[in-house]
Amino acid sequence: MQFSALLLTALSLVATAAASCGDALPSSPTPGGSSELRYITSGGISRTYRLYLPEGYTNNDAAPLIFSFHGNGGNATKQEQISKFSEPEFNTKYVVVYGNGAKNDKGSRSWEGASYSNEGVSDVQYTADVLAAVEEELCIDSDRVYANGKSNGGGFVGLLSCSSTLAPKFAAFAAVSGAFYTGTHEPCNPGGVRPFMEFHGMADNVIPYIGGEKKGGTLGRVDDYMQTKAELNGCADGEGPDVTAKGAAEGEVWRREWKCGGDKNVVVHYNETVLAHSWPGTEQTQPENELVYATQPILDFFELWS
Repeated sequence: MQFSALLLTALSLVATAAASCGDALPSSPTPGGSSELRYITSGGISRTYRLYLPEGYTNNDAAPLIFSFHGNGGNATKQEQISKFSEPEFNTKYVVVYGNGAKNDKGSRSWEGASYSNEGVSDVQYTADVLAAVEEELCIDSDRVYANGKSNGGGFVGLLSCSSTLAPKFAAFAAVSGAFYTGTHEPCNPGGVRPFMEFHGMADNVIPYIGGEKKGGTLGRVDDYMQTKAELNGCADGEGPDVTAKGAAEGEVWRREWKCGGDKNVVVHYNETVLAHSWPGTEQTQPENELVYATQPILDFFELWS
């Protein structure tokens, strides 16, 4: 019995680690150094992404992986700057991929799911292709792959969490100021529990909390979107009450979590009163006691799920 248990454990470890574990470490990027621009062909189109390796990374131990997606008109470099996922203060173990959306005819980058998205470009396929390339080169724990994004990138994360083919490859999802146009969640066939976190500001005039017609299409209310996420996750236990988030002044940041099947923090939402269309903690830092910064809570949330 003990031998059988050890054998099953060994097989499980093999199944969750990428094929390159034990191979020589790539010559670049340097662990703990700057991220590196990478090239890939996806859907017949030349695409790029930035790859960051945390300090201490080796190809001998399976590492968790984060995909982070920029907003409309942004790029991978900007997303790296605002998320701080490449800073050792926050991240000492996650490999990070910063995606670059395909450029439109005006040279602006965006992601699938909005009316301004590049027609005929599958960013879901691009994500799958980048994931396969990274897992082929690096030692990645396939049970600990996560997705995060801001604005249009956050909306795209919502789309990924609904993909019947790609959502099962991710352990959890998080968005900041997510642009959840109807094209990012209809239809939604996630095929299982897909934990989801979102930060949004009541002072956001670009992607308003209450929804409406905007540049990328129709937006519903953000709280309604999160309730739908909870229902898709089978959160029959219902939602907890809005509570003032830890570290914020009374009534300035409301935190709500949905419990599902006895599990806490399956769906989590931060409603920040003074937050504009910004990543809290980098793009907007004041007033400090009236904001909950996003980077550390997102990493803590990912840590819960595998």
